[in-house]
Amino acid sequence: MVKYVKDNKHKRAVLKKPASTLDRTILSAGVVKKTKAKYADQIKANQAAARARRLAKLPAAAREAREAKAGKPKAKVSKPELRARRKANAAKLAADKAKAAAAAKATKKGKTLKRTRKVRYNVHFRRPHTLRLPSKPRYARTAAGKQGKNDEFSIVRYPLMTESSMKKIEVNNTLTFIVAVTANKPSIRRAVEKLYDVKVVKVNTLIRPDNTKKAYVRLSADHDALVVANKISIV
Repeated sequence: MVKYVKDNKHKRAVLKKPASTLDRTILSAGVVKKTKAKYADQIKANQAAARARRLAKLPAAAREAREAKAGKPKAKVSKPELRARRKANAAKLAADKAKAAAAAKATKKGKTLKRTRKVRYNVHFRRPHTLRLPSKPRYARTAAGKQGKNDEFSIVRYPLMTESSMKKIEVNNTLTFIVAVTANKPSIRRAVEKLYDVKVVKVNTLIRPDNTKKAYVRLSADHDALVVANKISIV
């Protein structure tokens, strides 16, 4: 709809132009300025009330600190001090940037580091010493424990009963035994003395063709070999 306004100067009707956006903005700014000037006291009172409500919600210590800060006048900073502060802030910023760059570089590189390969001048490789923990079985693998390998029962296997051994008992006071191949003369002496409670004078050994060891044990004069043979049921 076209609107006309009365032009008093030229005594005629003039077409009314619509106001532009800039004109509206200027008009609105003027209205707001007039409104602020008119209600300035009321606005200040509302702001003070809102500030008081916010302070009431804070803890006591924070409220006291805020009130002390609000009442304290702002100190003026001299130019040299301001330059020193700016310099310190710039140094801190540079340090943070360097730290961030180092972190970015480490992240890009990854966790795995490149290691140099050890140069070996020998074709043999010996396994390094590593941790070897003792075994802790939860149950016994055998019903009975291992017997001693060098006890008297494993050294002396059995007495030998032949015509020549019987003759040695009667003539030389000597007993003949089949013993362990690994047994030596002192161990045979100790085993016989412990088993039969006798004193041994001399021990002779030989390896038979069937890969068993035969021992000739000569007793002292205090002990009769025939009695000992009868005791162990050889004769």
